[in-house]
Amino acid sequence: KWKNWCMLEPDYPTLLLQAPRYQPKKDRHHYHPHQSLRAQLKFMKIVKDTTVLNNEHYCIDLPFRVEDPVLPNNRCIALQRLQSLKRRFNRDISFKAQYIDFLNNMLEQGYAEKVPTNEPTPKQGKVWYIPHHGVHHPTKVKLRVVFDCGCTYKSTSLNSQLLQGPDFTNMLIGVLLRFREEPIAVMADINAMFHQVRVPHKHVNFLRFLWWPNGDATTEPEEYRMCVHLFGAVSSPSCSNYALRRTAEDNALQYSPDVLSTVKTNFYVDDCLKSTVTEEDAVKLIHGLTSLCKKGGFHLQKWVTNSQNVFALIPINIRAVGLENMDLDRDQLPVERALGMQWCVQGDMFSFRTAVQERPHTRRGILSVNFGTQVKAELHHFSDASQSGYGTVSYLRLESTDSMHVSFITGKARVAPLKQLTIPRLELAAAVLAVQVNTMLLKELQLPLQRSFFWTDSTTVLKYIFNETNRFHTYFANRVSTIREATDKDQWRYVNTKDNPADEASRGLRAQEFGKGKWLKGPDFLHLSSTEWPKLNLDSSSIPSDDAEVKRELKVNAVTTHSDNPLSRLIHYFSSWRKLKTSVAWLLELKERLLLLSRKRKEYVVKQNENVEKELKKFKAALGRSSFTPEHLEEAEKAIIQFAQNQRFSTEISSLKHDPKTVLCSAVGGKTSCDSVEGSACFPAHITLHPLPTWTCWTQSHAAQIETELHLTKVPFGKRLIRSVRSVLTSVVGHQLLDEEGLQTLFCEVETILNNRPITKVSEDPNDLEALTPNHILLLKSKPILPPGLFEKSDLYIKRRWRQVQYVAELFWKRWTSEYLLVMQERQKWTKQKRNFIPGDIVVIADATAPRGSWMMGRVRSTTADSRGLVRSVKVQTKTSILDRPITKLCLLLEANN
Repeated sequence: KWKNWCMLEPDYPTLLLQAPRYQPKKDRHHYHPHQSLRAQLKFMKIVKDTTVLNNEHYCIDLPFRVEDPVLPNNRCIALQRLQSLKRRFNRDISFKAQYIDFLNNMLEQGYAEKVPTNEPTPKQGKVWYIPHHGVHHPTKVKLRVVFDCGCTYKSTSLNSQLLQGPDFTNMLIGVLLRFREEPIAVMADINAMFHQVRVPHKHVNFLRFLWWPNGDATTEPEEYRMCVHLFGAVSSPSCSNYALRRTAEDNALQYSPDVLSTVKTNFYVDDCLKSTVTEEDAVKLIHGLTSLCKKGGFHLQKWVTNSQNVFALIPINIRAVGLENMDLDRDQLPVERALGMQWCVQGDMFSFRTAVQERPHTRRGILSVNFGTQVKAELHHFSDASQSGYGTVSYLRLESTDSMHVSFITGKARVAPLKQLTIPRLELAAAVLAVQVNTMLLKELQLPLQRSFFWTDSTTVLKYIFNETNRFHTYFANRVSTIREATDKDQWRYVNTKDNPADEASRGLRAQEFGKGKWLKGPDFLHLSSTEWPKLNLDSSSIPSDDAEVKRELKVNAVTTHSDNPLSRLIHYFSSWRKLKTSVAWLLELKERLLLLSRKRKEYVVKQNENVEKELKKFKAALGRSSFTPEHLEEAEKAIIQFAQNQRFSTEISSLKHDPKTVLCSAVGGKTSCDSVEGSACFPAHITLHPLPTWTCWTQSHAAQIETELHLTKVPFGKRLIRSVRSVLTSVVGHQLLDEEGLQTLFCEVETILNNRPITKVSEDPNDLEALTPNHILLLKSKPILPPGLFEKSDLYIKRRWRQVQYVAELFWKRWTSEYLLVMQERQKWTKQKRNFIPGDIVVIADATAPRGSWMMGRVRSTTADSRGLVRSVKVQTKTSILDRPITKLCLLLEANN
């Protein structure tokens, strides 16, 4: 049997009001919010790859953020801190003696060593000196020396260079809950847990410190170094916890599942707290855990238990301090510390250390229920709120065949935020807190819990939770969503305010009244059958429409229109201009044949020929299957253009049909009587561009609403080129604030870049490497390449628009050339073999350092092939030199045999 009791400060309400006002943080189990997932994955990779078992101890590398760190020489800081420690020694002789004993013990145990004088001096940047100082814990007698790995020198510290790693530490409340689930409790801790994990020799010089030989402060300090993971390093908790769990994984086949699960779920850092059903199980667990931990270099000691029979079987050398020679027949088991609480081993009770000497009334839980009896277990959570704060309290309800028992599990209280909130919002926050506590208890308790119930005295909150129709504002919507995701509606119940024990958490309670309230024992109706619990029928539809938390409904009438023109669907269906023309040509041919067939049918009917069908069959056979000619495709192209014009200029065309003098669309004039050209050349199809977008001034504006219209180009690679330019412009200009003149200037720069790209070689002279570009055709001359100037990223944010545009043009040049060169040297791997480079090929050389608009060209002089005959690199002759380049940096412009 077991008991629980607690002691509280008499000024508990005052302490509650002095508590920091903040919302509770989410569970950080196995996750640090301030470090990225990538950093945690990198930490796990380092420890998994470097962990080795050496001399019955695990050795793990220091998890540096960079593989080969270079640190400044901070010996001066360590020396200054040592001199400060010397002055402390002169003031406190007792502190000095304990400090010297601690460091001497570390040297004797092999946790630290003196740096050998004959050892080669490490490279510059491969040594770090750690200052150290002593720390006194108020509840412990011994002094602990802590190494200050967070000490900064030149903006660098050892902790800033180390990865923290995932949080392997179990939740404290979960360990305490599991500790008293069963009648037989055992407790132990690991001796110097961090110091049992070694550091490899390549990293020990990062753990150097200064100390006097034998602690004699009158001598010159010498250099020492730690050989283990030490207190003060940000990575030590994760490394030591990983080594402990690795011990269980590496020896999983030799021990029972109960021993292995204890290592994973019942350790809080170096403290082990576990409960078992029988004394035999406890003895087996003690021997199994001690043996398992020893295989990883961890020594479990200070064993204590609430069972005298189990305690008698524990070896004397691993019993708790002061209990080695205890007479179990006469002496009582003492009070031991258990995760910050006082555990009365003899009475099996928890207590808090306070300044109050009065012994409060103890609270017995479920003493009359045998642990072997099958019971029905339920969790009941009560929540409440006021203007001062809000809270929740949870109970475990056990129902056996002949009795009912209720036991206090946990409670939480929160002070109301500084920002004034309404009571319904605070009540909802209390309900969310109850859901969070329920999630934690279901995760941590190892009991066959059947169901959880949630009780509140706020009918408003219940209506919000039961609501299925109304939409709430963000604050309410998020919290109601959290509640609905974790619970069902039938789990929520109503309780009267006077029967709600959480009312004491929201309003506060004096310590002398604590034992008289409902906080520890719960409401009386929990001892009754579920049919006698309070009931309240609520109608969720009773939420008024003018409720401040309900969103108003906005109704929008949208009318959608779409064109069902067959030709429009046909244009959107095809992505190839050639295929579109072919399809339209077929339709026009079909139209002509159907019209001709219709005219023939009318002629035969008029003549009243009896053999009409026979004549029609002969005519259909005479039509046959004709092939397309260029004229057919030209007619199809005109039909598509006419359709596009009708779509865009329907009003103008309609006006021209009624009155040709009203609108003058286009005119092709001039004296062309001497020119002998086709009519289509004199009067080509003119497609007027869609009006430019209207420029609107916004607080933060950029080029928007620029759409790409139907491009009627005949060049097969035109769409590919347009797509590459459009994608690069979108990424480069997407977030820039450019005015109209700046955008026009940028487009001019982009136009120059595009028209300066090489197309093919011009001259037959083998020494002439100038390429034909679109600028040669447009300007009838080559355009000189002027140096574009030097522009930096800071030019994006200055007021000189020209420099901003020039830098954006530089970005376009770098992005577009990389994509354009990929198109030129595109290879289909593993499908078919491509030709090798041969001498005489004209190539474009990819050079990231080339100025804007400059394309370096050359002629292949010789090639170098591998063992399979595939060319891997070539020698290229340029205008000024001969270069060795891999084929990945070359783009074939013109083959030698062409």
